Amino acid sequence: MPIPRIKRQLATDSHGGARADKPISLLQFVQQETNENYYGLFAIGSLSGISSAILLVIINAGAETADMGYVNFRLFMLFLLGMALFVYCKRHVMNECSRIFGKVTNTIYLRQIDKLSRANMQDLEKMGESVIYSRLTKELANIMFFAPLVADAFQGAVMVAFSLFYLYYLSKMALLLLVGITIFAGFFFLHKQKEITSYVVAATQKEVELFEGLSHILDGFKEIKLNRAKNADLMGHIYEMSGDARDLNVRGALASNFNFVFSQICFYTLLGTIVFVLPHFVPTYPEVAIKTTMAILFMMGSLEQMVGVLPHYANIRVAIDNLYRLEDELDQIDERKRGIDLNSSVDFVGFEEIRFEQIFFHYLDASDQQLFSIGPLDFSLRAGETVFVIGGNGSGKSTMIKVLTGLYLPDSGAIRIDGRLVPFAQYAPYRDLFGGVLNDFHLFDRLYGQENIDEDRLNEWLRIMQLDDKTSFIDGSFTNIDLSTGQRARLALIATLMEDKSIYILDEWAAPQDPEFRQYFYEVILADLKKVGKTVVVVSHDDRYFHIPDRILKMEYGQLVETVGGTL
Repeated sequence: MPIPRIKRQLATDSHGGARADKPISLLQFVQQETNENYYGLFAIGSLSGISSAILLVIINAGAETADMGYVNFRLFMLFLLGMALFVYCKRHVMNECSRIFGKVTNTIYLRQIDKLSRANMQDLEKMGESVIYSRLTKELANIMFFAPLVADAFQGAVMVAFSLFYLYYLSKMALLLLVGITIFAGFFFLHKQKEITSYVVAATQKEVELFEGLSHILDGFKEIKLNRAKNADLMGHIYEMSGDARDLNVRGALASNFNFVFSQICFYTLLGTIVFVLPHFVPTYPEVAIKTTMAILFMMGSLEQMVGVLPHYANIRVAIDNLYRLEDELDQIDERKRGIDLNSSVDFVGFEEIRFEQIFFHYLDASDQQLFSIGPLDFSLRAGETVFVIGGNGSGKSTMIKVLTGLYLPDSGAIRIDGRLVPFAQYAPYRDLFGGVLNDFHLFDRLYGQENIDEDRLNEWLRIMQLDDKTSFIDGSFTNIDLSTGQRARLALIATLMEDKSIYILDEWAAPQDPEFRQYFYEVILADLKKVGKTVVVVSHDDRYFHIPDRILKMEYGQLVETVGGTL
């Protein structure tokens, strides 16, 4: 029965609005990721800034009437209206920015996850989990965090622009001083910002390496517990990387702090000049000194918001670059580049024989040098038979299984089903023949891809595997998967058997089981699968059960060197 087609709304040959050769601005990034019209948002954002500037004018006018001993009711009402307009516009802009940035992060996340699902397995293993986790969590979180800051900065920029006109009306000399000091500070800020960005880029790379160190601790916990020297060396390496990341982050923070302090110096210098120097050179200035000072104080709050965004903007530029770099890397390892048709409608169910002919596979390092090879593999797998694969550690059994199932693509040779060549284009339906529990299996909490689940049968399996008191299947998921190694393998086998595949691959499944379940697996489960016509490939070291399979294939140094119970 053909599987249902998965509707991939985000699956495109390249990411939305392909990345430019040179860094793009934040606005370009948002536009190409959402494809929305932002004129209305800009209009309301501008209205928010204008209303803030109008409040400044009203407050200054109100202060004049207060000096005369009365409160101007009309100005008070205008102040309330201006405040209401400011609050409404500000809230609307911030909410829209949060919505837009939420849409951006969700679009990028889903698109990259979609591309991740289409990646070639061997290339994905080379890429490593650390880079993917870091970029899809930290970088997207940075972008989402930036949303309210963008709203503040834009509103502040509009407010400053309109306040400059008001300042021009009050005192041209004060305006010239403000513009001059701002331009001087701006050039200085831009120069320092390049330094800050370089620290952010370097710190981000170190944090990826730190994530790898954490993975080593979690994934290799048993190994470092058994080797104090290894533990100490690993911890020393992590301390070193952590120190480097800390130093880079601190240097970036120090540069940002210097920018902030410098802005304060410029601000107080401006105020001091306006209050203590201008009155001596502009005879009419004392009449507007208070209003001018009030206007500058009002503007400086917005200017500080704009300056405060700069360090975060550096993080955003790095985040955007890292996300698009990850996407480019995922595009390069897309299986479709190897000719695989993920939507192929070919159906291999009901096959009689799978034949491997002169199959070779090579592990390559980063410089494409061969590390380990298997082949030539020449053997057949017939429907309904049970085959054991044996061999010492490092003999190539697990690699052979990955090539057999199509997880690894052979470098040469051919796979034929009932005499018909299986090209790479048909590897997706070929893989659908297989289900199994590999040696590095992942236990899902749901039976993904299965419809109309027979819960009575599932519950019977839970009882047989003595898991019914450990977990239950409720509302489409298992209530508990925090089990021992052997129990996890049993639950994974149950989930696999529920898939009703043509071929089952069981890689050292019995190894973590107690003698009772080990015997039950070899003598009952395998026999039952054979009765219903399932093909089973078992990787095993249990020589006491070598009488059970129809054939035994032995791997040694990457080659099939022997067969027992039949012919290759």
